[in-house]
Amino acid sequence: MDKEILNSIVENEKGMETLAKYLKNLHTMFDAPNTFLFKEFEAFFNSCKEKETTYLLDLFLAVSNSLNDTLFNPCFFSYKDCFEPSKTVVIKSDQNGENQQIDINEAMNNAKSFEEIDQYLKIAEEHKIPIREDYKDAVLFIKSMKELEKSLGNNSPKHFPSIVKLLYCFYLFISGHIYNDYKYMQDIPYRKAVYKRMKTRDEKLADFLTYFDKVKEIAIKRNWGLAPASEAVFNSCKTEEKFQNLFKKHLRIDIKKDDDKTQKTAKRRFYYLVRDVDKLKVASVGVGIKGKVPQNRAGRPEYSRNKTSKSMKIFHKKNKRKAKKRR
Repeated sequence: MDKEILNSIVENEKGMETLAKYLKNLHTMFDAPNTFLFKEFEAFFNSCKEKETTYLLDLFLAVSNSLNDTLFNPCFFSYKDCFEPSKTVVIKSDQNGENQQIDINEAMNNAKSFEEIDQYLKIAEEHKIPIREDYKDAVLFIKSMKELEKSLGNNSPKHFPSIVKLLYCFYLFISGHIYNDYKYMQDIPYRKAVYKRMKTRDEKLADFLTYFDKVKEIAIKRNWGLAPASEAVFNSCKTEEKFQNLFKKHLRIDIKKDDDKTQKTAKRRFYYLVRDVDKLKVASVGVGIKGKVPQNRAGRPEYSRNKTSKSMKIFHKKNKRKAKKRR
């Protein structure tokens, strides 16, 4: 048979094996509530039913959703692991000394007691097979609840609702912190970009500081607005080498060019810088460059608002009449 055909058959068989393994693991995931650990977790909440609590259902839904993923294949850290070789180990049987091959994932999924799970966790540690930390946490949580139930005895149904309420508060607190930490890590690139922009802006404003002072002097002395004052400073300083270099460095404008477009753009950009400084000063100390408190725009008088309201009512009435006539 042709080599290419043989190779394609082999590759196809490997692909089918991989797909079969993936489907098997996918099926196991939907069977997660049938595992021993999940059943023990469910039994803990069922024991609280004698005393109704509003926190019971919320906590059960929240925790059970995470447990569905946690208790499914504790050695799998992502869905890509489904396509990797099984996490198998070879151990010697205690009875006859023969070697026995164990799939750690499958063994933990099919465990029937905490003793079995502890045994497989120990085997995984000895063979340096990583186990998900959230799986270990789930085992510890459920085991602790079982021990607590045992220690409380007949009083467990009476005390469990209070315990559930406390657990729910802890859950909200911890999940809130996890979310905040996640948001903090996720926002690091954004915060770095913001810091970089602010640093660039501050350096730019610091370099132009001398010229902002000149704008302030002219605006106060002649009682001008910021726009004419900034234009006056620009016209008087545009031949200075330092002023020209600042425009090249921070605004990428060569103000040596005497064409109208370049000059208009440069004047406008310089005014924007003056305006930004004015806004920053208002935000920090409450007064602008000229030392005046900015006044809010006066609102419309009440008689004017009433007049508009009355005219709008008449307009809507006319529209309703027109609509009725059309019908």
